[in-house]
Amino acid sequence: MLLRRVTQHVKDQNWFAVGIDFVIVVVGVFIGIQVANWNDAQSDRSAYLKAHDRMVSEVRRNIANQNAVIERVRSRLTEFQQATEDLRLCHTDSEAEERISGALDLLGTTLSPSFETTAINTLTNSERLLEQQSEELRTLYFEYARFLTTRQKWSETESAVVNDQVGQFHPLLSVDKPGTGPDWLGDMTERPSLSNRKIILVAGIGDACKDRALLKMFVEWEIGTDYQMGLMQEVILKSERFLESLGEPVSASESI
Repeated sequence: MLLRRVTQHVKDQNWFAVGIDFVIVVVGVFIGIQVANWNDAQSDRSAYLKAHDRMVSEVRRNIANQNAVIERVRSRLTEFQQATEDLRLCHTDSEAEERISGALDLLGTTLSPSFETTAINTLTNSERLLEQQSEELRTLYFEYARFLTTRQKWSETESAVVNDQVGQFHPLLSVDKPGTGPDWLGDMTERPSLSNRKIILVAGIGDACKDRALLKMFVEWEIGTDYQMGLMQEVILKSERFLESLGEPVSASESI
């Protein structure tokens, strides 16, 4: 319709009308571009807000998960420390024997906490989402993402060290058939171990306690587990402060 009208105006040499038609076309194109840009901006903003909400939920899960693991491991670590003392002091009573037997099962496991980073990495890697962030928010996101990545690497390094130290099977230790050992880490991760063998002593405690290499295995496991729990506590504290800096409650229930 508009093209036909412009053609007719040109034929009639009605240049004023042609000018008006041209202005109408230009204004229409300009408005169309502005509307498209506005729609894109609204879409990007909506995507950013959803990504931010997912990230906040992820941080809250990190806090809850680390607290749950610490609560379960702390009591086991205390029991393990008592068994280490029994071995160090050569206690041979039935209670000490039971504690040491339970501690042997833990020697076959390594605590290796993991932290969710999918949502925070999305916020720090998407150019589309980065454009929606203020300089202050961008800095907060990057610092928290870098913190989690660093602590995850530290945790993996420590796990590898402990695995190497306690993985060299001691001559005084042996194993029972598969399924005889407790799978306490599997219970926490809901991923049962397929080969949880019970570790057993092939000598009496009176002889085992004199072996410094065996005692060293106990101490190294204890130190490694305590280190991992320290990392988890650090993640909890950092995560709580991160949420506070964003003006977000630590738990979803607090926002109701």
